[in-house]
Amino acid sequence: IEEEDVDNNACSDTSGRHRLRQVKEEWFSDAFNFLIYLPKENHIWCGSWNLMWPLLETFYNYFKDERHDSPLKLLWKRISEEMQQCTQCICQHHQAQEMYNVEYESSCIGPLLDVLRNLDEERVTQHLKEINARIA
Repeated sequence: IEEEDVDNNACSDTSGRHRLRQVKEEWFSDAFNFLIYLPKENHIWCGSWNLMWPLLETFYNYFKDERHDSPLKLLWKRISEEMQQCTQCICQHHQAQEMYNVEYESSCIGPLLDVLRNLDEERVTQHLKEINARIA
């Protein structure tokens, strides 16, 4: 009987972990869709930073994602455009990165912060090129 209980607990633990993983995936998918399709007048970092902060973790895989229309790429495109216009968005974006830097071990969070720094460098470089093209 004890062995059956152990087997049943193992099965329920496995199914519980599977269910938790499924719920997390649904939450991330719903959060991505909500933010991507938020009305343009509502900046993501200004009004929905509480959703955006946890989604930053997904940017670790940004350069591994080869699809140009993936939710990750669409979200970055949108927040990049908003950061071109709004200093509050820029502040929230960098505060989130700083929070990650303070809250987590640098060996764990370092790779994510490197990706975010690279994305920021590309974003700023592109913005400067656009400005130069307008004044040339």
